[in-house]
Amino acid sequence: MLKTLSIKDLAIVEALTVDFSPGLNVLTGETGAGKSILVGAVSLLLGVRTHADMVRTGEDVAVCEGIFTIGHTPELAELLQSSGAIDDELPPECELRVRREIYRKGGSRGFVNNRQIAAAELKALGERLGDLCGQHQHQSLLDPRAHVHFLDDYAGLRDRAAEFGITYRFVQANQDRLDRLKRDAHAGQQARELARFQIAEIRGAKLTPTEEEDLKLELNVLKNARRLLEMGETAEAALAEEEGSAVDRIALVRKELQSLAAIDPRLNSIAELLDKSATQLVETVSALRDYRRRIEYDPGRMEEIESRLASIFELKRKYGLTCRDILQRLAELEQEVHSQRDMDDQINELARELAVGKQTLGEQARLLSVERKKAAKKLAAELETTFGEIGLRGAKWRSRFAPVAASALAVDIEGKTDPVAENGLEDIEFEIETNPGEGFKPLVKIASGGELSRVMLALKAVGAPRRDASFLVFDEVDSGIGGEVAHAVGRLLKQLSRHYQVFLVSHLPQMASLADQHYRVIKVKDGRRVQTKISRLTREERVMEVARMMAAGEITQATRRHAAEFVAGATVPKSKK
Repeated sequence: MLKTLSIKDLAIVEALTVDFSPGLNVLTGETGAGKSILVGAVSLLLGVRTHADMVRTGEDVAVCEGIFTIGHTPELAELLQSSGAIDDELPPECELRVRREIYRKGGSRGFVNNRQIAAAELKALGERLGDLCGQHQHQSLLDPRAHVHFLDDYAGLRDRAAEFGITYRFVQANQDRLDRLKRDAHAGQQARELARFQIAEIRGAKLTPTEEEDLKLELNVLKNARRLLEMGETAEAALAEEEGSAVDRIALVRKELQSLAAIDPRLNSIAELLDKSATQLVETVSALRDYRRRIEYDPGRMEEIESRLASIFELKRKYGLTCRDILQRLAELEQEVHSQRDMDDQINELARELAVGKQTLGEQARLLSVERKKAAKKLAAELETTFGEIGLRGAKWRSRFAPVAASALAVDIEGKTDPVAENGLEDIEFEIETNPGEGFKPLVKIASGGELSRVMLALKAVGAPRRDASFLVFDEVDSGIGGEVAHAVGRLLKQLSRHYQVFLVSHLPQMASLADQHYRVIKVKDGRRVQTKISRLTREERVMEVARMMAAGEITQATRRHAAEFVAGATVPKSKK
């Protein structure tokens, strides 16, 4: 509820502060006294747009501040935390200080608990704090986007609608993720085809890490085969085949040493060394023969090697500096293709999950639509009965269900594919026919402010027990009515005040007499300036104010007595059966 309202330098208000109470708060006063300024101040706290000419003449800034007593709801707590207005959890009951500053130079700033918040966040907060019912910008029921929520509240479908919204957002997130994966898969299709070609090319080459070095060595040997053979023959001849070869000379020296060892046994160790050298020399000669036999001048093999090296060079040009680099690139390409298989698996798995989610979403949407249509018929019947009591006799009501426009999500409903949005299968808009034969029109097309306020009153009255507590401001709801209609309007307002804190700007004594708290708005001249003031009336002051409202001119003793009886005997009129 709105506990305290403070205004400074707004229009003709210099400064005022007023405390309000639960129940029905009635504001009365002569035409032009400034009642609309108070309503405007409340609307500013609820986030409506501002204008520089709202600032009192001669001042630079106007300030409106309200202290609200609020209860905990998850939506409100989330909004306050996301806007930075609170840091901790919202307690079950707490006070919220909302301030709006409007500047002569243009623009405004909003604050909650002395922390600045964005205009959009202030407006969102205002929608949860209260509602204005009259010819003002802040009217939730004039916004078709709010109609589905009102119908859900009326029908007790809020939890089911919330569950549907959770499912919708989950399915939508999966749909978006699947679309992204498919786009990525499509965008990488050419790259994947190239990777597969490159893998086939590298694998087909059957490289080994040292192949290039091995082939170059073999090619160099083949190119120098003649020289190597000649060297081998020369070396073999010098070591073993020619007269006076190394083998022969070592044999002579070995024989001489054996003879001398008979003289000096110490020569035996030298002879043994020479024996080892002779053995190694024989082995060397044998190795040279084997080497010569392996060397073969083969022009065909040279061509094969050169062709293979050319192929390796081409692979190096494409994939790396060495055979090892090429094989490393092969491993990377294989990993890329493997990752693509993982992506394909993800796409397939996500598509299966999405199909299940859409099936659930479709069933939830179907049931929600059925229940809403049933509730819409019941709502129309209740409203049309109420309309007859509050001076809108003959008015008809309907909730127009229109399929949602094509969206990213579509579900199967009984064999038919339908688009679905976050609120369900249909967009819902309330329409009214105020006079027979005129046709149904959206609420925003209602020309009369009084009619509009009474329509809002009827809507709030039939839906009040099903809505969260907040506060309502009714302006012009009693415009152009009286007698039984005024009593019916008063009855509905009093009923609403059991569920809401209700503010009523009224010109009718019947309304004023029903007030739980009565406030009088007056315009006074202070020096050369005129300003608005407001006061909470005592019982005697209430009698005088009601008498003023009843009197056609001068307040007589009879008028005063009648007003006293009126206030003392005020009751809530019973509805007609």
